[in-house]
Amino acid sequence: ADCTPESTHWISEMMSGFSNEKTELVLGFSPYFNHHGWLSNMISYDTLVTGMQYLTMARHGHAYMGVGRNMAYRKQTFFDHNGFQGLLNERAGDDDLFVNKITTRSNTAVVCSKDSLTWSAPKRTWREWVQQKRRHLSVSSHYNLGNKLRIGVEPLMRGLMYGMIIVCIVHGGLYAFIALILWALRLAAQLIAVNICAKRWGMQGFGLNIILHDIFLPLMTLYILLTKQFYKQKIYW
Repeated sequence: ADCTPESTHWISEMMSGFSNEKTELVLGFSPYFNHHGWLSNMISYDTLVTGMQYLTMARHGHAYMGVGRNMAYRKQTFFDHNGFQGLLNERAGDDDLFVNKITTRSNTAVVCSKDSLTWSAPKRTWREWVQQKRRHLSVSSHYNLGNKLRIGVEPLMRGLMYGMIIVCIVHGGLYAFIALILWALRLAAQLIAVNICAKRWGMQGFGLNIILHDIFLPLMTLYILLTKQFYKQKIYW
């Protein structure tokens, strides 16, 4: 076992989530190192925003996913739910589906202090990253309806927002001015929230790259979902 001071701090932080005897599952966050280049910056941003979403949902009693490299659960809970039985045929996402399987509104805790983080190296090529995204999205169809609706609201509203901005700019005049003001306010709030969270977790800031990531990532997700039938048999670890 790894007994370095860093691992000892991590174990201590994650175990603190079991302070309530009703807690059976503890979710943490696992960021990526931000190497040089736009791809690495985008992967780090995507991971951060995803983490902010699923940890916030878990805090409000609606956990829907977890990252296998930073989550903990009681051994008895694992056996009570027959472990990963029923998930063994999935090529990816067993951690997400296991969370869906065992979580309740009262048995899940969140630990996201700086010492609780586990860091990983991001994919270094576009092909590897797209393949990773395909794996992650391949299990989304197994989420229950409530979770599908919750996690689908944000990208849907974002798409509608950009669509309305385009329509308003085409109309011009006051409509374009109002649309740009509202977009600027949303962007300002996003820049503040994301960069503050990144700094708190020791990640590199994203600056105005958030604008490009905010537009590109939903389009990439939509592309992967629309073409998933062509790659269904090619999703490998």
